[in-house]
Amino acid sequence: MTITFRDVKATDGLKEAIEKKIQRIRTHFREVEDIDVVLQAPHKHHQKGNLFSCHIEAHIPRKPPCVVGRDSEDHAHEDPYVAIRDAFAALERQLEHVTAPPRR
Repeated sequence: MTITFRDVKATDGLKEAIEKKIQRIRTHFREVEDIDVVLQAPHKHHQKGNLFSCHIEAHIPRKPPCVVGRDSEDHAHEDPYVAIRDAFAALERQLEHVTAPPRR
């Protein structure tokens, strides 16, 4: 597990929020071996504020990695916790699809 902060202060609150989300993923998707998270503030607009993005890569043996995250124009992502929440929700949806048993 790696957590990287780019252009964002690595506060205890942000670390804890990400670690809780990672723990939830590991609890519900035991196949996941490794998770890499990058939280960044790539856009610095004076009028719009900082729009945070959270990129996540989850690794499952013998399967391609699940990758979520993109730069967002969603103003809700001016809050880093919302960007984290949305990225992990997208990861859960992707993992549900990837780890679902094959249909017959």
